[in-house]
Amino acid sequence: DPVSPSGKGDAPMAAVGTVAAAGGGSAASDVGEEEIASVAEAPPARQRPTALRSEEYIRRIPAPKFQEWRMIETLTLALKEKPTIRPYVVCAGIPYGNGEEPFFGLFRAAYMTRPTLRVIGKGDNSLPLVHVRDTARLVRHVLEEQPDLDYHLAVDRGDTTQRELIEAVAKEFGVEYDIRSVSIPEALLAEFADMLTLDLRLEPSPLMQRPEPVPETSPDNEDGNADEGNANAAAAVAPTTTATAGGGVAGAGSAVPSGAAVPPAASPQAATPEQDAGDSINAGEGSLALQEKKKGFRWWCESGLVPNIGKIASEFRLWRRLGCIRICIPGPTGAPTAELGEILASRYNVLHISLDSVIEELRTAESDAGNALRAKLTEIEAALANPKSQGPFLLPAAMVAKAVEEAVASKPCLYRGYVISGFPQCVEEAVEFFTEQVPAGDDYVEESAVARKDKKGKADDGPKMIQVARETFRPDCVAFVFANDECCQTRLKAKGIPEEQWQPNFLRKMDRWNKETAEATPLLQDFFRSKLNLEPQVVTEPLPSSAAVPGESAASSSPAGAGAGAEALPQSQSPPAAVPSVEEVIEQAACDLSSKLEAMKEVNNFMPPPPKPKPQIDVAGEEGETEEDEAARRKEAEELRKRKEQEERLEQIKKEELVKLEKHSEPLRQYLMTFVVPQVTSGLIEVCRSQPEDPVGFLAEYLTVYSQLSRKRAKAARLAAAAAATASDPTATAVTVQAAAPA
Repeated sequence: DPVSPSGKGDAPMAAVGTVAAAGGGSAASDVGEEEIASVAEAPPARQRPTALRSEEYIRRIPAPKFQEWRMIETLTLALKEKPTIRPYVVCAGIPYGNGEEPFFGLFRAAYMTRPTLRVIGKGDNSLPLVHVRDTARLVRHVLEEQPDLDYHLAVDRGDTTQRELIEAVAKEFGVEYDIRSVSIPEALLAEFADMLTLDLRLEPSPLMQRPEPVPETSPDNEDGNADEGNANAAAAVAPTTTATAGGGVAGAGSAVPSGAAVPPAASPQAATPEQDAGDSINAGEGSLALQEKKKGFRWWCESGLVPNIGKIASEFRLWRRLGCIRICIPGPTGAPTAELGEILASRYNVLHISLDSVIEELRTAESDAGNALRAKLTEIEAALANPKSQGPFLLPAAMVAKAVEEAVASKPCLYRGYVISGFPQCVEEAVEFFTEQVPAGDDYVEESAVARKDKKGKADDGPKMIQVARETFRPDCVAFVFANDECCQTRLKAKGIPEEQWQPNFLRKMDRWNKETAEATPLLQDFFRSKLNLEPQVVTEPLPSSAAVPGESAASSSPAGAGAGAEALPQSQSPPAAVPSVEEVIEQAACDLSSKLEAMKEVNNFMPPPPKPKPQIDVAGEEGETEEDEAARRKEAEELRKRKEQEERLEQIKKEELVKLEKHSEPLRQYLMTFVVPQVTSGLIEVCRSQPEDPVGFLAEYLTVYSQLSRKRAKAARLAAAAAATASDPTATAVTVQAAAPA
């Protein structure tokens, strides 16, 4: 039998398993008469609980954890004896949607693809669920219509089991591992374990079972969607709600849970509760008209969480402010784009998509796209083997863009984002992937019609198509990685890739990259600036020590203006003092990109903040230092050393003085703790207990009496000791008596 869960997400415990039918004899069963014979031969099926109706709320038996809730509901319903109060109780199922807390851990683990999703027990237990918006709408109907029924159950029609719930969430977020089961004792310490092991079925309130009427224009909502803005009202609804006859709320179970998220203020779902309730709650002719006309119930998630998992996942992202991170790292074949992509993908918990890996996976795939790619690669190999062939020598841009588009179409990429490395390598690939053709507006067509007249003077009346950025693929940051031919070939050989796979076409790809990113005509950089309004970053791989160029920084955070880093520069007479390694350059570039991304947008993905970039060292500046600069630096270092020694000396003096002070105050502390503190403490306790009008006088009198009693006890103790000594030694007693007689 049901009991209301708390507003903080505490779940009720399961009670009875199956309730006998009211007519009396047999338990409720969904099995038809035609299947009785087959069921009798098969193993006994699990008996599901009979759904409890709102009219049968008297039969509810709460668990010990929720006895107080039962008492609150009883006291609330007892208020109907008051002539001016009309109480109602809305008992909601386990809430979900709009950032609710009970399933937050489940959604977060699935969102981050953590291997922690488990099913407790067999997972066939029924969970009574309800979207917070449907709960809010039921409260609104109760306030508007004021029905005769006092107790209303707010649940959806999903009839969802635990396993269905967890598997639906895992599938929606792209969790690929198999979800195993754990025993109930193993999950005792898990968060909301009692909620997930609940086995309970409830029927929606009669108000929720009315069919929805045909949408029509209403005064408070012309588009028939007034309840779209009741997110805050739904989040604030408690499982136990009491409504007065005047339409107000007389009592509520709790407010929004402390861990619940708040949606962005600019979001349409972040409207105030008044926008959803409107004038229907206020007393007046409008509310009376709505009461006379009983409206049907318009569900938000009638079929439950599992069929609407896409909508619930979108609400989870909205209310938790989870953004999608997209980073693009173009670079030539053999450049350290994959290394930079791996660092960023690990830092933001997103997928890393390398162009070489995508092409290789598609080449071995048994699909239409894989067959087309293999045919094109065969054609390219034949063209490369023939010196007189005119091509093709490279994969078509449309085919490469289509392969990358299929790779980023997965659920993790949709919800969390991705890092693409090694793509695009030319403007055609960027246009195919990042832009799309859409019809131009009427103003654009009329304005360009004059310019598009044909030779006969007739204007072209056909629709004009223009290229616009695809918002679903628009990157947040772009970083160009430049490397010369020698470095790229060395890296490809170090990876163990056979030369026959990359050597024949390597020079052609490098020529294309250098033309697309040349200093004079940076076509690829200009595409990101003009079409996507992004200023690319430059990451230049340091040259080998034998070919290093003095005065040339290995990594740069300046805008990408040219591909000069990819070409060998003239040799210098003196090599640079220090050249950073490739790993240091990549790590510095990752920090720079993270800082730029954090400055552009708010990044919330349940991951720790990225490390701050280290200050770059100007190698050229170090080479050009004069003797005066060197002397100034040595002087500054010496002053810093002396200051540090002085601070250490002062710290040592403070420690020694503290030790001496502790040693000097030890007798005084011991004296106070033995003869003063216990008596004063007992006096203060007595002051707190009695709370007299004159506490200071009371404490003084208490200490005076305490001192007198202490002296009497000490005197009695001395007499007792003397008596004991007399009983044990008669001689000593006689001497003591004679000595004491004159006194």
